[in-house]
Amino acid sequence: MTMEEKIKAAIGSKININHLQVVNESHLHSGHAGDDGSGETHYKLIIASPDFNGLSRVQRQRLVNNTLSGCFEDGLHAVSMELITV
Repeated sequence: MTMEEKIKAAIGSKININHLQVVNESHLHSGHAGDDGSGETHYKLIIASPDFNGLSRVQRQRLVNNTLSGCFEDGLHAVSMELITV
């Protein structure tokens, strides 16, 4: 299973999503901290979810980071996020 598939599965299992876009940006971080050479370490996430309603930006990010804890254990190094309420 690729890291993108793991991310989608983790998010889909814990967050109600109306829209999910996972963009691999690892090539932009080649040779930087956290790059393990796999090409699957840095991602941008765009998520629209009703679960974000009433949450601050920090609370939304914590929810996503906690949801991805297993992915971080498997080699994910960093995610940038655009988290949208619906």
